[in-house]
Amino acid sequence: MLKKEDIGHGLEKAARILPGIGSYQDRESSREADKALRMKLSGRLNQLLDQVEGLKSGLAKKGAIRNILPLEDLSRHLEKVSRVMEFASRGYSPLFSRKHIDEEALDRIYKCDRGLLGLLIEMEEAVQVLGGKSEPEWKAGIEPIREMLSRMETSLKERETFQ
Repeated sequence: MLKKEDIGHGLEKAARILPGIGSYQDRESSREADKALRMKLSGRLNQLLDQVEGLKSGLAKKGAIRNILPLEDLSRHLEKVSRVMEFASRGYSPLFSRKHIDEEALDRIYKCDRGLLGLLIEMEEAVQVLGGKSEPEWKAGIEPIREMLSRMETSLKERETFQ
């Protein structure tokens, strides 16, 4: 008995016979892979945001309200970058546009997003270290995280020029 996946795979192979369908499917696959990666990155940024919010709650419970402001700024920056990441362009062009997104541009977009993953891993480590520091050391620990977020924002802006 044929499974629906087998039928779908067979139809996909048959459709590649038609001119232009194969390259369309390749571009669509690249877009989907990029979207999945960006959703993963955005989710991990949201997890970092939750960790920072936990640090803020801990400070509030201790009554160290004056030390919350730098963490609040970091929270806002994390949330902003997460939203930009989540809603970044997927490399589509209008159907009848004279300018079409080619596979090379989609590859550059995906490569950029993979580079953001490395930066995110560095940020996750920095937030972990931040959680282990005492309150007076936090300001110095927050600055590298802010710089990484700024680099991430810059990469996301550059990514938009690839289209």
